[in-house]
Amino acid sequence: YVVSPYALQQDFLDLKRVEVLRGPQGTVFGQSATGGIINAITEKPDMAKFSGSVQLELGNYDLVRGTATLNVPLTDTLAIRGTVQRYYHKGFAVQTGLAPSYGRYGLDDADRLSTKLSLLWEPSDSFSAQLTAQYFTADENGAAQKHVADPDPDPRRISQDYPNKYQLDFFLAYADLRYDLGFGTLKSLTSYQRTRNHNQIDVDRLNYASLGAYDVQPYWDNGVDAFSQEFNLTSNGNGPLSYIIGTYFLYQNLKQDILEYKGTD
Repeated sequence: YVVSPYALQQDFLDLKRVEVLRGPQGTVFGQSATGGIINAITEKPDMAKFSGSVQLELGNYDLVRGTATLNVPLTDTLAIRGTVQRYYHKGFAVQTGLAPSYGRYGLDDADRLSTKLSLLWEPSDSFSAQLTAQYFTADENGAAQKHVADPDPDPRRISQDYPNKYQLDFFLAYADLRYDLGFGTLKSLTSYQRTRNHNQIDVDRLNYASLGAYDVQPYWDNGVDAFSQEFNLTSNGNGPLSYIIGTYFLYQNLKQDILEYKGTD
């Protein structure tokens, strides 16, 4: 369970498949799944073979997306898998109300780095342990949100006079331990998450400062530190009764710090 909604803005990495389940999913996924879930299932390390892949995408606005993956079997029961992705493109819109010293300040740009490293140990058919760490960072100019009263009719030209900024750092580490008891599977899932999000916003979305008024946020910072522990026992599905018995603990420390300047002085 990804605690911070800001962390959901990271890029998907090394995916095997994505499941979208509509409607209440509380029986399996807990109380936060009233409206449904998006289940992102990533690839696991493979003990059977050494493998790797490289992908490169190029496009307009200087778009570059490079992804590299490497899977290394260390022993017959131990394997490691790592993935890294770099994603960049210039902004699709330009912020026109800034001083000339800012140059062409593009909004809706992308400047992101994603990494993931996973270690899988399967000493027997009944037990497996997977340790995973992933990190995502973004340092961008923010979204091209155009005011309905913007005097410039061009949708790609935004008349804002305060530079927008968006930064996100997300780290996740978790241990997934599973033991097959025959009649069911006992699972332990331990995770630690750290999210830091910084926003710098022209709140009025226009060039009001040149008219003697302004509304800006020099910073809107969000921080989340979370630790969770889950234990559950799931039936093997062969008997007349299917069940999941479990307990879940979550501790999270939330911080929000906002500074806003508004007015004429």
